[in-house]
Amino acid sequence: SSRSGSRARRGASERNATARDTALAVRQWHDARARRSALPDAAITRPRGGRQARTQAAPALRRARTPLQANAPRKRSTAAQASPRQRRAQWWRLASADESNHTNRGASTHRSRRARASTASTAINRATMILRVRTKAGTWRIEVAGPQTRVADAKVAIEKDKSVQAGAQILSADPAGEKICADGATLADCGLGQNGAMCYLTVGDAVALPPPRASAQHEGVKGAGRVKIGADGNIVSTEYDDYCSNKGFRPGQAALGDIKKSWTLTDFLLMDDEYNFKIKRQEKAHCAAVSLDTDACVAFQGYCQQLGWRQQRVGFLYGTFEEDGSARVEAIYEPPQEGRDRGFELLEDERAEQVEALAALLGLRRVGWIVACPPREDGFVLSGDEVVAAALEQLEAAQGVEETPFVTVRVTVNEAGEANFEAYQVSLQCMSMVAEGALAGDPEDLASCVVHETFTAIVEGKGAKAVNTNFFLCNVPVKQHASALYRARFPKEHRMIPQTRDDLKDGLSKARSSTGNLVDALGDFGLLLFLMSFPQIFDHAGFMPAVCACVVDRTLPLDEGYGLILYSFSGLDF
Repeated sequence: SSRSGSRARRGASERNATARDTALAVRQWHDARARRSALPDAAITRPRGGRQARTQAAPALRRARTPLQANAPRKRSTAAQASPRQRRAQWWRLASADESNHTNRGASTHRSRRARASTASTAINRATMILRVRTKAGTWRIEVAGPQTRVADAKVAIEKDKSVQAGAQILSADPAGEKICADGATLADCGLGQNGAMCYLTVGDAVALPPPRASAQHEGVKGAGRVKIGADGNIVSTEYDDYCSNKGFRPGQAALGDIKKSWTLTDFLLMDDEYNFKIKRQEKAHCAAVSLDTDACVAFQGYCQQLGWRQQRVGFLYGTFEEDGSARVEAIYEPPQEGRDRGFELLEDERAEQVEALAALLGLRRVGWIVACPPREDGFVLSGDEVVAAALEQLEAAQGVEETPFVTVRVTVNEAGEANFEAYQVSLQCMSMVAEGALAGDPEDLASCVVHETFTAIVEGKGAKAVNTNFFLCNVPVKQHASALYRARFPKEHRMIPQTRDDLKDGLSKARSSTGNLVDALGDFGLLLFLMSFPQIFDHAGFMPAVCACVVDRTLPLDEGYGLILYSFSGLDF
C-alpha cells in the first residue's frame, strides 16, 4: 500500500510539472506573437531578391520565431524535461490554437474586406438616391436612379414630378449658378453623386413653379396656388399669399423674428407706424391753374358727344409748365383704348415714342391727362381707378412723391347737354399710398378706394377699409385760351374713322386758299403725327425737324422743296 501511494504521489507531481511547463510555453508563444506583430511588414515578409536580402532579414526573422522554435534547441526549458508523449501533446495543442487563430483572423479580414467592397459597390451602383433641388419656390426632393444618372434624365424627373419643362431648367452645383451641369454629364461628374446632394435650379423667362407644399391648416386657402417667377427671381404674377398671413406682424409681412432678433417697443411702434395712414385733405393743389386750348377741347368733346357720352374716353395733354406754377395745354393725344360706361382700358401704343419725339420737336411735354365720363350723381367726381391712375401719372411726372403741376381734367355733360370741364390734382398722401400699393379701385363702390389689408387707413379717427376719393382730390382752376400756333382740325388717330391722305389734302387746300401759307395747316399736332407715319417720305432727321421749327417760329419760311413733297404726297398741284 505504501508503494502504491508513493506511485500515486509521483504521478500527481509529474502531472503538475507538465501543466506548469505547458502554461509557461503558451505565455512565451503569445509574447513572441506580440513582438512579431510590432515589427514592420518588410521584416516579417519572406525576403526575396538573393542571399544579401535574406541575410539582412535573418535577425528579424529569428527574433520573430516562437519560443518553441527559437529557444528549444539552445536552452533546455522545463518543457523539454517532459516525456516525448507529453511534448507531442503540447505541440499539438499549440499548433491547433495557432491554426484556429489564423483561420478566425483570416475569416474576419475577409468579412471586413467584403463589407467594404459591398459598401463601395452600393455607393457606386445604388439603386436609387435622393437629389435635393433648391429653387425660388423652395427645396424639392427628387428621386433619381443613382450617381450615374445623366443630368438630362434628372431634368426629366423634375419635369415629371414638378411640371417644370426640362428645356427651361438650368441646373448648377453652386448657388451662384457658375458651375452649370451639362445635360450629357452624370450627377457624379458634377459632384452630386452622394445621396441627398444639393443642386440649384433656375428657369428662363417666366415659368410657373409650384410653391412649397401648404400644411393642413392652410389647405383650401386663397393664394395657396401656383406662383409665377421670372428669370431674375422676381415674382411676375401671383395672388396674395394669405396662406402665410398669420406668420407676419401684418398680413403679407414677415414675422418680427425674421426681420431682426430683438425688438423694443419704440422700434416696433416706429415700424408699425409706416403702415398707418391718417387720411386728411390737402388744402391747396400744387398746380396754380390749367389753361385749355379751345380747339383741342372742342375736338375731344365732339367725339364724346358722337358716342352719346356712353363711353369713357382718355387723352394725354401736351403743353408747357409756366413759371407761375400753372399748366398750359396746346394739344390732346388720344392713345389706343377701349372705353366702357364704367371704366376704360389703355392698350399698347406702338406710336408712343413717336408722340414723345414730336412733342419734343415742338417744345411740348405731357402736362396732364383728361378723362371723359358719362353723367354721374352729385358728389361722385372721380372713381377709385381714376384716382389711382392720376396718382401714377403724377408719380411719373414728379419722379417720386414730390410736388408737381401735373393735372387731371374731367369732362362730362350736364343736364343742359353742355360739356363741363373740371381740373383736379391728387394729394401727396394719395401719391404715397399708391406708391406703397395701399390703394386700389373698389369694384363695389366706384366712388371709393379700397385699402390693402397690410395697411391701416384712419378716417376721422376710425379705421376704414375703404376711403372716399374726395379725400384725395384738390381743385385746380380752369382757364381757356385760343392757341396762336396750333390748331386741332385734322381727324384724330385711334377713332372709328381712320385717317387718310384725303384728310391731308383737304387741310392743305384750305390753308392755301385762305392764307396761302402751308405752315398754318401744319400747325396741327394730329396732322404732324400723321406725317410721321411715313418715315420713308417725311424723314424724322431732316423733314420733321425743319417743319416743326417753322411751326414754332412762324418767322422761319418753309423750304419750297418740302412744300412740293407735301403737295405731291397729298395729290395737290403745286
